[in-house]
Amino acid sequence: MKFAERSSVGSSSSSSSSSSSSSSSARSGLLVGSAQHLLKLSAHHLRINAQAFVEREAVSTLVQTRQTETTSTVDALATRVLSLESQSVATELYKKNVTAELMRIETNMQDPIHAGDIAWMMTSTALVLMMTIPGLALFYGGMVRVTNVLSTLMQCFSIVCLITVEWMCVGYSLTFSEGGPVYGDYKRFWLVGMNLTHGHPMAPHIPEPLFVAYELMFAIITPVSLFHLKAKSGRVRR
Repeated sequence: MKFAERSSVGSSSSSSSSSSSSSSSARSGLLVGSAQHLLKLSAHHLRINAQAFVEREAVSTLVQTRQTETTSTVDALATRVLSLESQSVATELYKKNVTAELMRIETNMQDPIHAGDIAWMMTSTALVLMMTIPGLALFYGGMVRVTNVLSTLMQCFSIVCLITVEWMCVGYSLTFSEGGPVYGDYKRFWLVGMNLTHGHPMAPHIPEPLFVAYELMFAIITPVSLFHLKAKSGRVRR
């Protein structure tokens, strides 16, 4: 009886120990499974976070690149706009200059008399006249004897007066009027039909009377220049 009780007690203790070991192994298996599941979840979250970080970095880089491209494009457009504006200003200025030049040309065509040409021609006329009187008169007066100085001066002055009258009467008309191949016509005898608003075709920018006076200076200096050949032959008597 005692042996049977002991055997039953041993079997019960062994069964209880086996059941406790199986329950502890099950718990450990559950813990390992839970840990593995947690590790898988953590790894999945880490992959998701890494992918999201990479995507954010890519988006940020793309945004910065787009902003840089947009800024450069805006700068290029602003530069182009400034260039077009400067070209437009230059074009407008050129148009104004061309318009002013055309107006000036049209004004000159309507009124060809030019003040600068008039001033220069008057100066040239006065200089040529001074070459004749007193220039050549005193020069030839110095080539003769003292008793013939007054005679020489008066003869030069007489030539100037005579050629002036002849030039206004017929000389200018026969020289510069439109006529034959050698001589002109009689339309300008005594300077008929001449005014201060029109010029000669050879000098359209100055009045015709000024052109007459300028050419007269060369008409009077020519015979006075030849006067020295007979400077001593003539004498003005009292």
